[in-house]
Amino acid sequence: MGDGKGGYWRWMGWLAIACLSLPLQALTTEPVRQPHIRASLVSEVDSLIPGGTVTVGLLLQPDPDWHVYWRNPGDSGMPPRLNWDTPAGIDMGAIQWPFPQPIPVQHLMNFGYHDQVLLPVAVRVAESVPAGPVSLVAQASWLVCKETCVPGSARLELTLPVRAGAAVVDAQVAPLFRRARERQPQPLGLLGASAVAGGEAIAIDIYATQPVFDGAQRVEFIPATEDLVEYGEPAKLRWKKNRLSIEQPRALTFTRLPDSVEGLLVVDRRRAWLVKFKP
Repeated sequence: MGDGKGGYWRWMGWLAIACLSLPLQALTTEPVRQPHIRASLVSEVDSLIPGGTVTVGLLLQPDPDWHVYWRNPGDSGMPPRLNWDTPAGIDMGAIQWPFPQPIPVQHLMNFGYHDQVLLPVAVRVAESVPAGPVSLVAQASWLVCKETCVPGSARLELTLPVRAGAAVVDAQVAPLFRRARERQPQPLGLLGASAVAGGEAIAIDIYATQPVFDGAQRVEFIPATEDLVEYGEPAKLRWKKNRLSIEQPRALTFTRLPDSVEGLLVVDRRRAWLVKFKP
């Protein structure tokens, strides 16, 4: 009897483990291993809802000390890209970029991610999409770098059911999406903003609607607009409550101020604001 009960409880334990692992397997593709990185697609929920929007993401896991890039990679590099192949009625949004880390490489400055990063993408499902399995196929490409860089690519396919009713968020993948959302830059409301090209520097003044810089110990400017400032040259930043001034040497490739200036203001490495204005 003791052996029988022990065998029963061992069997029940394995069954419980198997059941716990099923949602994660269903919501992720098998990671593709490429040189110095693993890549996979992840879904936040277990199904697609006709007329609704859910979120999936490209999960990139570089090896220790290796990195991938933000949408503006800086002085060198290439951002990850996704080319989707999906059925009619499935609309894939653009990558929602978490704010990056500055990555100095010798005399250059790049912007990217040292640790694993989830790049979220919204999936909009038309009312007309019938119930049943749907495959989301992505051709993903990236550049992973340390002292040297290695390009990579993979075809990733994630299959989810289309069904009516509420989609269920899986607890095992929820932290990935929560962290990605916490690192999403928020649009900064502006009372005024200007950019002036004077001498050898670009001077930017920000006047926000809220005191987002009040009490900040550190503020960083990460340009999204290319050919504006020299990334590797230190910026002079001064701030107080809802005012910020930035002065940074202009890029060697600078010719004139663009029609729109865009960048991130990262406060204490915890929160980022997206600023966009006409100079």
